[in-house]
Amino acid sequence: MSKKQLHYKTYYDKVLGGWIGKCAGGILGAPIEGFKCFNEIELSDKLFETNFSNDDLDLQILWLDMVKQKGAFVNEFDLKEHWVKHVKFPWGEYGIASRNFSLGLDIPDSGKHNNHYWYRGMGSPIRSEIWGMLNPGNPTKAMYFAKIDSELDHEGFSVEAEMFLSAAASIAFFEHDINNILKETAALYPTNSEIANLVNTVWNWYNKFDKKIVAGKIKSRYGDADFTSAPQNIAFTLLALLQSANSMDGIMDALHYGHDSDCVVATAGALLGIVNGYQQIPESWKERVGNELLVSPEIVGIEHTDTVSGLAEETCKAGLSFIDAFGEVELIETNVKPYNTTLDEVTIT
Repeated sequence: MSKKQLHYKTYYDKVLGGWIGKCAGGILGAPIEGFKCFNEIELSDKLFETNFSNDDLDLQILWLDMVKQKGAFVNEFDLKEHWVKHVKFPWGEYGIASRNFSLGLDIPDSGKHNNHYWYRGMGSPIRSEIWGMLNPGNPTKAMYFAKIDSELDHEGFSVEAEMFLSAAASIAFFEHDINNILKETAALYPTNSEIANLVNTVWNWYNKFDKKIVAGKIKSRYGDADFTSAPQNIAFTLLALLQSANSMDGIMDALHYGHDSDCVVATAGALLGIVNGYQQIPESWKERVGNELLVSPEIVGIEHTDTVSGLAEETCKAGLSFIDAFGEVELIETNVKPYNTTLDEVTIT
């Protein structure tokens, strides 16, 4: 079977587009995070006057630092080690996972033990894009890494959701229509899985009702006292993507659904950014986001770029080892060298 071909220029363009969309969503959604209501905020330059560091992106930069060092053959022990060394977030499922690691637990028990409230939170679905970007056109492999990642601090639906979103990001390097991407991704799951049921439910509602009615139905069926609960927020994200018509302006539709707003908007923005690619993103969005990259002070001791374009360059360079290792895609017209990591240098347990 012949490999899918991907020009390196296209690879970089889509990765940069994805990170721009992710940053746009984080900036827009952060000020209203946790407000469990719908809104009609109008797009304006004023909304972008303050940039924010955001765990949605922080933890993906963490994993990028790891794979820059170790290449494509990372496992759950590598993720645990990197988390313990570099993550100081004390709250929610992050704090629970860190506590569980301190007790001597490993993945997946770190995501299960005494994690009864946040195990279905958005903390892992929001860090899905990195695995799709590192594995363009290889959704199965993207899902493999996303599963390990999510089980660090979650179980059940949140694991399925991160896997779903990482596969969608991977598929978006070759498929350019949001509806088709979601259909292809849903087809990777058994029809009785929780994520497949949610996707199909939202899709059916969207085809029958006005978007405001669908939003109400989502809140009625999936609403939760915890504003970070993944089912309601993933459903709002899907609704925003379905009504986006592939346009980056779909980011604003996502913002209107509130709740865990930075996660909803950033997740929708990232996928739309990959689909469009940086060159096709309207200049107004690029100018508003800018090129500054902020990382939270609770992420300690890692090396990272301070620009979004630098993040895209590092992501693509790291992706070379995944593309080479797993053989689904052939990158063409690239003179970029991967990070100096070989199989012999990687500890495989």
